[in-house]
Amino acid sequence: MKKILIALLLMLYSAPSRSEPVIEVDIETVTKKVSDQNFLILQNAMRVYQSKEAVNVSRGQVLPRLNVWKWSSMLFDIRSATSIVEDVAPFLVPSNWFRVQEQKELYESQRHAYYALWLNEVYNARVLYYKIFLDQRLSEFIKREIRELNSIKEIVASRELWGALRPGSTLELDVRILALEEDLRSLNSLLIETRSLLAMAMSLDPNIKLVLLPMKELKIDSLKFGLDYSFLSRIALERSPEVQQYENLISVARIIRQEFSVTALGLNTLARGFTGSQFDSMPIQPGLGFGTPASIRIARGQQNLLILQKWVIEEVIKKQIKNLILDVELDFSNLENITKRVEYTKGLLDITYKRISMGEEVDLLHLVEASRNHIAAEMSEQEVELRFYKHMERKNRLLIEDVYNQQPVEIESLGKFEEKLRLIKEETNHKDLEDEKLFKDLPKKKCRFFRKIFGLCKKNEDQNH
Repeated sequence: MKKILIALLLMLYSAPSRSEPVIEVDIETVTKKVSDQNFLILQNAMRVYQSKEAVNVSRGQVLPRLNVWKWSSMLFDIRSATSIVEDVAPFLVPSNWFRVQEQKELYESQRHAYYALWLNEVYNARVLYYKIFLDQRLSEFIKREIRELNSIKEIVASRELWGALRPGSTLELDVRILALEEDLRSLNSLLIETRSLLAMAMSLDPNIKLVLLPMKELKIDSLKFGLDYSFLSRIALERSPEVQQYENLISVARIIRQEFSVTALGLNTLARGFTGSQFDSMPIQPGLGFGTPASIRIARGQQNLLILQKWVIEEVIKKQIKNLILDVELDFSNLENITKRVEYTKGLLDITYKRISMGEEVDLLHLVEASRNHIAAEMSEQEVELRFYKHMERKNRLLIEDVYNQQPVEIESLGKFEEKLRLIKEETNHKDLEDEKLFKDLPKKKCRFFRKIFGLCKKNEDQNH
């Protein structure tokens, strides 16, 4: 047993080291990857495809169809000939034509819901990109502050040794440095987590290290002079896929009310699918009976419910526009003050260093505060600048502009979709292929031993071994 453990350790340490895979991405690459490969987007693209096929199914309901059992029953009872009208001439049943209109509206509703989800996924990925960029900047500022505090600590330690400063001054700086190092470790951990989330949004291996390329310079004047609430809210409501989705659902409820009034001429039993499942639960009476008026009232109530939900969506969009304008105005009003803070704190820090170089008696803790204030001002300036990127992203998302003014991927055929899934699987599972290759590179006997431990043995290898 001891020999096996020693051999295992030797083989693990002698295995070729693999560096962490690194991919360089820019904001446009992130947008394209999320649009083409995001699993949630692909799931909803398939639902749109199914809704489109559901329209074809409902169209087939108005065409004649063959039912052998109904035709054979006519041989024994001629009175059953009336029961095959729905098979021979289904176009005479008004409910079938109403169901075709409903499926068209449900397809449009699903398409708008898919478009809204695509917009949100692309927006979230791009905001994650900005967040990683900001956290990287903050990490550099913290490292810089640690370096400056270490430089100041050397001066403080020498003066404390000669009695020019009170005892414990060096320890105070050590406490501040340790606190900053803790903040740096927490920020680096957050960066790793955020990079993993961005990689997963692009359907990449979460263990891949993403290196973000510099962003293009943002022209913020378009934000400063292009924010009018009445104009923006009107455009956002006109283009919102969420609002259009509910308009389609309201149309479905209106058509169902008409369908319920003609059930005496036949009833369409075809389900409306997952898109229209909320309408399938409404009770409907076959034929014209005393329960028909109640069914019509239920459909009317469902229509009013959808109208209320649409109003809620519209109010949420208006609130988002209002908050965007307030946030942009706030950052513009603070930008000038923050720029002056950076300039003034830099001047005070330079004056303090100059006084020390000239041999003047300076409270070194004042120097620490001056350095800290200057770095904090620069961090605030970076945060405001990157917030303008997010403001522009929110504006483009709400108004469907820039990268959002395009159609998401659509599934043309199941064969192409399955081929796309195969390519995505090959790209996301490359780590597994590397692990397989690593075990194959080991000597044959040891390879079998390792593969058996990690569950990678083939059946014939297990039997032979």
